[in-house]
Amino acid sequence: MKFQKLAVCVASLALPLTALAAPAADASSARGYPYKAPVVKWAGHARTLGDHALVGSRYRCFGGNVGTHVWVSLKQGPKITKMSLKQLKKAEGTSAISKSWYDTNKTDPQLVYVVCNGKWQHQTFRLKKEKGHLHRGWAFLQFCLFDSHSDPTSQTSTKGFAFRYSKVWVTRSPV
Repeated sequence: MKFQKLAVCVASLALPLTALAAPAADASSARGYPYKAPVVKWAGHARTLGDHALVGSRYRCFGGNVGTHVWVSLKQGPKITKMSLKQLKKAEGTSAISKSWYDTNKTDPQLVYVVCNGKWQHQTFRLKKEKGHLHRGWAFLQFCLFDSHSDPTSQTSTKGFAFRYSKVWVTRSPV
């Protein structure tokens, strides 16, 4: 199950793999605390604002910021709504069955970053439209975090990877 989620998130990366392939020096060890696996405590508070959406999150990762990546996605549609979270987690190709899909792949890369300093971070991510229009209602949220210890070229390694999949209520913010 975790492998499938890793494969979905790795396949969704927009950055060139060469930018992420080499792990950065372990900044956490240099500061005197050991490396720990990343954790996504929550992701949600989704708001649509026309051509983009905002998703809040709380996460923690170690090892410095070099070689990190985050991918956040919101998908809506009748087929998505009818599926349980358990079914959505197991499903492949949810972007194909969605009527609307927003994610961080089209967002300016300088705005899509994580802070991996061992402290809990509260961060809002901006998602851009891939297709359709998000509206007020339920959506499938995928939040995938890769720290400096992840190996995006590996199909089996889960080191340096954390995720949170959930169904969230999207609100519409005034423009």
